[in-house]
Amino acid sequence: MREKTTRFIGGCAPFVVLASVAAWACGGGGGLVEAPSLPTGAKFAVLPLGEDAGDGSAGTRRPSTSSLKEGDVFRGTSYCRVGQVTVVLRITELDADDVRGNVEIASQRGGARGTYQVSGTYTASNRHVKLEGGDWIDEADELEAADLEGTLTATGFQARLGMSGCGSVSLKRDGAP
Repeated sequence: MREKTTRFIGGCAPFVVLASVAAWACGGGGGLVEAPSLPTGAKFAVLPLGEDAGDGSAGTRRPSTSSLKEGDVFRGTSYCRVGQVTVVLRITELDADDVRGNVEIASQRGGARGTYQVSGTYTASNRHVKLEGGDWIDEADELEAADLEGTLTATGFQARLGMSGCGSVSLKRDGAP
């Protein structure tokens, strides 16, 4: 039996559609809500109460923890040809989609360390960050000022470190669980 999309009007929002029977959760707010069509063979669909059910709570969403902010600090390691490399990314300036910061990089083997500037872009819609390595602040003879490109996650930044012989790097945001 194929279900049709059903519209409900009034002070009650639907929360379960079982076969052809709908149950409502009343509590005010309601409005026009569209129930989904059930796929062939499905016996029920659960609709969440809240912003998707039209109860008026859409404005109370918590802000995303994956947006980029001035002052963010990300720490992690990458395994490179020169051995394990520690990476610390600090976001110093964020103006619309333009990003500036610096990267502290240190090789576990040999103790080479340095800090260089990065600049690039942040696309909020897909949380993509692309940073190009710039001038050294404190140069490390054995390391390169590398590009970082990747995606912000709920707890950090998954990226590719553009240093020869390096792969991906998982950077955890300071203060993330």
